[in-house]
Amino acid sequence: MKIMETRTSRPKERIRAIVSLAVLVGISSLPIRGAFLPAAGQETDPFYRKQLENGEASLAEKKYEEAIRSLEIAVFGLFKDKTLQARAYVFLALSLAASGRKEKSAEALSAAAGLIGWDGLPALNVRDGTKSELEKLIAGIRKSPAEKPEPPPASEKKPAAEKPPVPAPAGAGNDVDRLLETIKADPKDEKAYYALAARQRENQDIAGARKTLETLLSRIPAEIRAYLEIGRLEYQARNLKSAERSLERFLSLSGNVPVDVGATDEARALLLLSAKLRGDEKKVRRIIPEAEGLLQPGRFSNLSHEAADKDRLQAILAAGKK
Repeated sequence: MKIMETRTSRPKERIRAIVSLAVLVGISSLPIRGAFLPAAGQETDPFYRKQLENGEASLAEKKYEEAIRSLEIAVFGLFKDKTLQARAYVFLALSLAASGRKEKSAEALSAAAGLIGWDGLPALNVRDGTKSELEKLIAGIRKSPAEKPEPPPASEKKPAAEKPPVPAPAGAGNDVDRLLETIKADPKDEKAYYALAARQRENQDIAGARKTLETLLSRIPAEIRAYLEIGRLEYQARNLKSAERSLERFLSLSGNVPVDVGATDEARALLLLSAKLRGDEKKVRRIIPEAEGLLQPGRFSNLSHEAADKDRLQAILAAGKK
């Protein structure tokens, strides 16, 4: 009773005690390991958190290709927690750098910086050895950005000659040459890159279209739609794993950059089709919940896939609802 009287007679102390308790509870819920695991309420898929842990462990063991495979999956699925996603991008950048892929490493580190800022990267809780490597990587990218490749000269691009069995549309050669000249005059004209890639794709010059889109990304990293277009090209060529990597990269970045909802619909549809064609049922089951809305008439009818792919996609989504 005495304690009760003391509490009611000192309301300010009661408030201070409640706040202190809340702070203690908050601190106790923070991670004590290096993975920065989010609170349960954030609903981050444990599968993707595990991929992040696997990637970190593989990097520590210098199994760089294993690390890259795990971390490319992690950056796709950790979009609900920016700190975790940034962490995955950082370890992906370190793994790519260790395997000699400097340009890709710079892209991954820039993606991490886009989530938490360049100043936030050194604050990530990483092992001592990894921390020094990260600091070197940050300094190298910020002070000496990777050299950007020049667009291929017009004389090298002869789509009709490279694919003689496929007749090029009238004026296709002129279009390609004109677009190459446009890009040469203005390397930041993103519309010209997309138009050139579309024309090359029509001419069945898949390698040329891919190179055009990769050049666009190297010059304007914010043009993340290029990842969707590369995924579409790779799917068309049935390079399914490569298609999925590009599509997952687009979807992971689209959470932080405004994109048209139709573009994310296309990416999820292609990702589902690709995983199904590969027979990866586990991946199909993971993607379906995010793609269920595609069956809505207003969205499904707007997808730009061929009739056969649309039928296949509808069957996949319908089966997933059962």
